[in-house]
Amino acid sequence: MSPSPGDDRWFTNEHPALRRCWHPVARSDDVGESPVAVELLGEHWCVVRLNGQLTALPDRCPHRFSPLSAGRVVDGTLECAYHGYRFGADGRCVQIPVQAPSLPIPPRAHCQPAHGVTDHLGLVWIAIEAPVVDLPRVPEHHDPTWATFGRRRRHAKLCCVTSWVVHRRGGLSQLPHWRCSLPSH
Repeated sequence: MSPSPGDDRWFTNEHPALRRCWHPVARSDDVGESPVAVELLGEHWCVVRLNGQLTALPDRCPHRFSPLSAGRVVDGTLECAYHGYRFGADGRCVQIPVQAPSLPIPPRAHCQPAHGVTDHLGLVWIAIEAPVVDLPRVPEHHDPTWATFGRRRRHAKLCCVTSWVVHRRGGLSQLPHWRCSLPSH
């Protein structure tokens, strides 16, 4: 049986309910003080560390919609590459270069950050809205025989964790999922 238009009993890869779940979007080692563009549930996000704090903002400057991932980190803020608007980890615009510092920054200049972003299991996870489930526990993550080295093994771990999250939450079995096996020792 396949879904029909308007049938809300089926989940798609962009179903609104998935906004309230944790999703792995990048390897922790790949996110530093240079912005990284990621896509989650059909939306573009910019992930970066500002003063050591992991942050996920929409990858769209509210001023002229330039991708924030094309910007850079300056003095602990994310600076848009187009007009130089600067954003703090909370998504608030803290500086508009052409505006006098004495003037208030308009509310429309702020970004709405993801509700949650964290490092877990060597991955960066985002929950766009308040999550209804906890991050997955994978006791094998610290087992050196399970996955210990190389990008290939870490990628395999990502696939396995993603599949585990999808299947452990029930009701999501209609989603496409990755299958993989770990390389033999």
